[in-house]
Amino acid sequence: HHNNLYYFLGQRLYLIRSYLSENIAKSLPQKEASVLNSMLTGDRGLLESEIKDLYSKGGIAHILSISSLHITLLGMGLYRLLLKLIGRMRISAITTIITMICYMLLTGASVSTKRAVIMLTVMLTGKMLGRSYDLLNTAGCAALIILTAQPLFIFDSGFLLSFTAVGGIFAASELIRIWEIKNPVAKSLIMSTSVQLSTLPVVLDTYFCIHPYSLIINIVVLPLISILLVAGFAAAVSGWLFPAGPVYYILRFYEAVCESEEMLKYSEVITGAPGKIAQAVYYILILSFLICLWEKPYLKNVNGKINENRNGKRNGKKNEKHGNKDGNRNNYLILAILAGCFCIFIKSPAEKIYAAFLDVGQGDCIYFEAGGESFLMDAGSSNIGSAGKYRVIPFLKHRGITKLERVFISHTDRDHISAVEEIMEEGYPQIGELVVGCNIGEDADIVQKARELGIDVSFTAAGDVFLPGEKIKYSDNENPEVPESDTSGTDNPFEMVNTKNSAIIRILAPEQDKNYKDANSGSVVAELIYGSFSMLLTGDSGFESEALYGERLKHGRYSVLKCAHHGSKYSSSSDMLMLARPVITIISCYRYNTYGHPSAETVKRLETAGSAIYTTPSSGAVLIRFNSGIEVEEYRKNSF
Repeated sequence: HHNNLYYFLGQRLYLIRSYLSENIAKSLPQKEASVLNSMLTGDRGLLESEIKDLYSKGGIAHILSISSLHITLLGMGLYRLLLKLIGRMRISAITTIITMICYMLLTGASVSTKRAVIMLTVMLTGKMLGRSYDLLNTAGCAALIILTAQPLFIFDSGFLLSFTAVGGIFAASELIRIWEIKNPVAKSLIMSTSVQLSTLPVVLDTYFCIHPYSLIINIVVLPLISILLVAGFAAAVSGWLFPAGPVYYILRFYEAVCESEEMLKYSEVITGAPGKIAQAVYYILILSFLICLWEKPYLKNVNGKINENRNGKRNGKKNEKHGNKDGNRNNYLILAILAGCFCIFIKSPAEKIYAAFLDVGQGDCIYFEAGGESFLMDAGSSNIGSAGKYRVIPFLKHRGITKLERVFISHTDRDHISAVEEIMEEGYPQIGELVVGCNIGEDADIVQKARELGIDVSFTAAGDVFLPGEKIKYSDNENPEVPESDTSGTDNPFEMVNTKNSAIIRILAPEQDKNYKDANSGSVVAELIYGSFSMLLTGDSGFESEALYGERLKHGRYSVLKCAHHGSKYSSSSDMLMLARPVITIISCYRYNTYGHPSAETVKRLETAGSAIYTTPSSGAVLIRFNSGIEVEEYRKNSF
């Protein structure tokens, strides 16, 4: 019976949702209909990615989801309407609670919607019982219910954003009450600022950037939400065109505001993800700042005035000066506390070497930092659409990267360049120089696209050396002064002591003026050397290329090897591995690929060479850090 009831309810809710969506589609043009459908039914399937990105960059992406604002406006609006029509508080409250629970299920029951419905239910239940409503206790009750049902929501950004926003609303309400603020504009500004400050660490930890103008945009946008929702629901329920008119113009206004904001300088500031300690310190300082503001005597020098009335004019003047001095000192303290909140933007000290082998499915993406510069070696996938937008670019934002000094392309297969093309089209991050193999022609699509976008293109070949801070490539024939690594005294890079402070990138392949049998064999092969640390990046090179560049592997035992061609059996020969002797090998491929990668033969050869093997299907992203020794982190095994 329970299953039958659940099926019946689900079926009816689906029919209602379909009915609302059909009426919205009939009432508005496709773009505006998709936005309103997302706002009212939670269905974002037809929402264009351009609109989502536009609203996100404008700092108003929250209105595209069923948020607490929607539930509060709709729920309280329904309750007041029923109370006016029926005149019976309990029936109105119970009807509203049941309706909003059904609406929550209809829209997908997101975390923020659950929180809002639980808090609305508690508030209306309190009204029926004649009890007062307390915001923080109610929010705590909602959090307890949600986490009891699913404890892992504690890591969910929606959960954290929703509840930190409640904290901001509470703080703003208290300030408005204590300071007896009546001006509606001032109230709106305080409320919006408080919510922005309370959610800032979560926003930075989720999106890795801030939109400085979003505070002003939200003040302009939010007052229209109530009109938008009422008119939108009228159009969705009735299918009439008349109420859809205000919806259309409000949505067009939102779009125009976001487009105007996007044209402004610093509309998006990449900050990177803040550290956990910085987040904790930030909240401690914000709380201290609010306590200072709640204590009105800190900002009002009333001591002198009081003492003047009690002790006479002379003593009053002395105490007034003393009060002013104390007041100013406290004002400076408040400003100092507020300035300390900028700790949230402080980045952790950079490692000497940081490398990340990202999981992009069947493809390669290697990011590394060395010598104070950021580089990318290949970025693409043959089985994951928009790998750049949804995997590579978010990672770069997480690191707080605004510029890649060089992007190396081993060859032009899609599984090595598709994400690079997305980065170029997005315009983030800035690319200083695109480095491609000498066997890639000027007519290659990626070369032409780079030139059209004003990106410098360099063609490289075996023997070239790139130094930090230099955009010029050097050839072995020019005998540049390149620092050598110190590997004396030990054969284990984990124990080696770094004695050099400059990173160099040597190009080992392709050979100048050589015709390779295929694009894979002509891959750019590079080695990164920083003191005792060394990393060999091999693209999709095979036995033919290995036989040529193998004689240049003079570093000794390599710290890290990027296994060639995703672990193909036609790469990573025994001869090459005996020369490289990698301590760690990373294999990047898709778990269910049809090529048999990585092959059992290659894995066996790596094990025989004494290398520890990490694969992106099992490890996710593999992160390498080098300071005094090598640290390896597997993202999938450390995500919680």
